This record gives sequence, structure tokens and C-alpha cells, in this order.
Amino acid sequence: LYMAILLYAVNVMRSVLEEKTNRVVEVMVASIKPTALMAGKIGGVGSVGLLQLAIWATTAAIAYTFRDTLLSLFGLPASFPFELPSAGVATLAIFLLYFLFGYFFFASIYAAVGAMCSSDQEAQQVQAPIVMLLIFPMVCMQVVSEDPRGHLSAILTQIPFASPVLMPMRYVLGGATLGEVGLSLSILTLSLGLVVFLAARIY
Repeated sequence: LYMAILLYAVNVMRSVLEEKTNRVVEVMVASIKPTALMAGKIGGVGSVGLLQLAIWATTAAIAYTFRDTLLSLFGLPASFPFELPSAGVATLAIFLLYFLFGYFFFASIYAAVGAMCSSDQEAQQVQAPIVMLLIFPMVCMQVVSEDPRGHLSAILTQIPFASPVLMPMRYVLGGATLGEVGLSLSILTLSLGLVVFLAARIY
């Protein structure tokens, strides 16, 4: 998620910035609401990045499935000691939902940054606090892993910018119920809608 945001959410910001610089947005806003335009920008540009990630993941899955055959083609022993842990449908669904919502949440914030700035250099400076929001849950991972049922873990996994990273881990460790996951996703969804609305207003 961290790498996807850094690689592709920045493209959303630059796309918005490019439209502002070329004054294309002035023509487009005359025929469409800014909220719809911003949501389409986030969904369209963001989906391109997610499609590329899906292609990489599919390629990795195929390579893992046929690993023995591929290793033998390169003259390597047809043995692979690493085994992926099994995961249930609920766990996979939770990971996917948090990845998608988390990605689009941060992509929306990057879109707002692009709408606020007038140059790429200025946008690079303004996005520094967003990177800190990304680093914060990474720093807190140890807190959640050591005490997934603790009060601090419960609070951290409800914060919108931290929950996409921390809640899936807490759920896998048995520290979160489906009710807590549902509440966290609801907060993240509302936050996503709010960020899109604010970004559109800035736009």
C-alpha cells in the first residue's frame, strides 16, 4: 500500500496539476460539477495504477504456482522452501477492501494537493506532511503487533489514515472483531467522501 501510494497517487496529483496549468479544467468545469470531475480524476488515474499492480500480482501468482517448472528452466533445483500462509476468504476480502479504500483515500489527498499548488516544485514541498501520515502507521506497527487487543491498538486502527495499514494486521492477529472492522471501514469511507468533497471545493 505504501509503495502503491508513492508510485501512483502522485500521478493523480500531477494529473490535476497539469490540468490546472493547461487551463483545461476551466472548460471542463463549465459542463460538469467539480465534485464529479474530481471523483472521476481520482477513480480514473488511480485505477490505471491499480490495474498495473493487479498485473504484477497476477504475474507473481503465476510464477509462484509454476515455480518448480520455472526454476528447472534456469537449471536450478526444483525446490522452493518458502510457502505462503493460507488465508480465508474473509481475510482476503478485508485486505483488498483496505487496500482499495486506503489507496483512494490518499489519492484524494494528493489530488487536493495538486489542486492547491501551481507548480510541481510547490507540490513536492506540500506533499511532505502526507508522507508523514504514511510513515506514522508504519511506525505504529510494532505497537499493534505486540498488543492487538489493547486500547491503543483499537484507537489506532480506527484512524482513517492509519487503518488501511494497521487494521488488516490486527484482524489477522485476532485482535479485531468483524464489528470493529466494519466500523473502521465506515469511518474510512466517510473520510474518503469528505476528502473528495474538499478536494473538489479546492479544485
